[in-house]
Amino acid sequence: MRKYIAIKTEGKYKKFFIDEILYCKAEGAYTNIYLNNNEEFIVSKLLTNYNFFRINRSCLVNIDHCCEILTNDTRKLAVITGEKLLVSRSRFKLLVEKFCAYS
Repeated sequence: MRKYIAIKTEGKYKKFFIDEILYCKAEGAYTNIYLNNNEEFIVSKLLTNYNFFRINRSCLVNIDHCCEILTNDTRKLAVITGEKLLVSRSRFKLLVEKFCAYS
C-alpha cells in the first residue's frame, strides 16, 4: 500500500501520495506542494516526516525525487523535473550526507 498524507486544501481534504511529492515551499502561513505531475497545491500544514529534507528556510524536498547536487559555487539540488533549488550554506553538507546515504 502506498503511503500518503491527507491534507486540507481548497476547502476539502485531499490525499497526497508521498512518492508523488517533489518538494514543498513555504509562502507565509501556507505551504505550496509541488507534485511530480506538475500539479501544485496550497496547504496550511507542513510535511515533516518520510524522506523529506529541509534544504533552506522555506523549502522541503522529497529525497526520492532528487537526482543530483551541484557542488560548485551554486549549491543547488536538481529534482526530476529539471528544476534546480537553492540549498542553504548551513544545510549543504547535511544534504550531501543524506543524499549519498539514502537507500
